[in-house]
Amino acid sequence: MAKTAVGAVTAAATFDLAAHWIISAAQKITAVIVAAITSSTSPDLESAWFERSFAPMAALGGALALLSHSMTDEAIVRILNNAIGSVQAGELHHDGMNPSP
Repeated sequence: MAKTAVGAVTAAATFDLAAHWIISAAQKITAVIVAAITSSTSPDLESAWFERSFAPMAALGGALALLSHSMTDEAIVRILNNAIGSVQAGELHHDGMNPSP
């Protein structure tokens, strides 16, 4: 019985060590991947193209976050459906960004 207990403890310690090694390796690999993505895909947040392209989306997201605290889901869906209709009708692009149909 003592041999069985020692074997179980040894097996548990081995699996625990392997798990720690795998987790540590995964964390290091993830850090390298995040660093590569961050250094190669981060836009210049001060550039004119970024503001032109993403500022309206950020404003919409912020407005929806504020509205979601005071409006029903149905009202938010109506607002979004109206916004989709405006996009489909070409009403939102006045800067030449919308390609001709």
